[in-house]
Amino acid sequence: MEGRSSLLPQDSVLDTKRPFTESGKCDDEVTFEFDDQKKLFVSRNFLRYASPVFEAMFNHDFKEKNLNCVELTGKKYEEFLEFLLSIHPGILKSVTESNVLSIVGIAEEYQVKSMTTKCKEVMKAWLLKTVEEAKSMDYNHRVEPLRECFRIINTAISLNYDDIVTSGVKTVAKYGHVHYIRNRPRPTRTHGPVFGARTIQQTSKTEEPIDQIKKECMEMFNGLPAEVRCRILSERLLFWNDSDMK
Repeated sequence: MEGRSSLLPQDSVLDTKRPFTESGKCDDEVTFEFDDQKKLFVSRNFLRYASPVFEAMFNHDFKEKNLNCVELTGKKYEEFLEFLLSIHPGILKSVTESNVLSIVGIAEEYQVKSMTTKCKEVMKAWLLKTVEEAKSMDYNHRVEPLRECFRIINTAISLNYDDIVTSGVKTVAKYGHVHYIRNRPRPTRTHGPVFGARTIQQTSKTEEPIDQIKKECMEMFNGLPAEVRCRILSERLLFWNDSDMK
């Protein structure tokens, strides 16, 4: 996922012979092939138990019923593997900030309710965490957690998660609108080197230029549905008098 850590498994138990990556491990194997020609090998019964969508696909008159190889056009190998590892009963790889935005869409598509519930919990907690992180940051550096908020909102919109969109709107409203509305200079509170009236800064986590992250925030805000943008600005006006994060 852009801006986050790698989706490839990090656990020591998941070595080069990770589940689903080698053929011949089960008698009822189906092969998933991705656009980049990479393949995953999965038990049909495992998929049936995990997902009502797969159960219908393999039990009824869908074209995939009798196919040994299913093309997953438009899906990414790493993201689908992460999803499978998160529902594998012997692994149950954790859903975290590093993978939730990639897993949740797949879990929703295949109606894995336990996983979508967990993903929504992680997304809500992540929104709250960004605010706590931002409070301890210099004003200009707050664009980094703000960018995470916009990514969560965009994912929630695509999945019709209205409750998370609402939480995201309230969260973004706690950030100064200058981070995503217009590029107005604001005095810095850091002690970085100053050249003229401009301070050269980088983010503490990713070392990306602040201006670039701010540009992304502005683009993501402008790309939101008009109704959501209006809700953010309205919430910002209501929130202003009570905010300690301005």
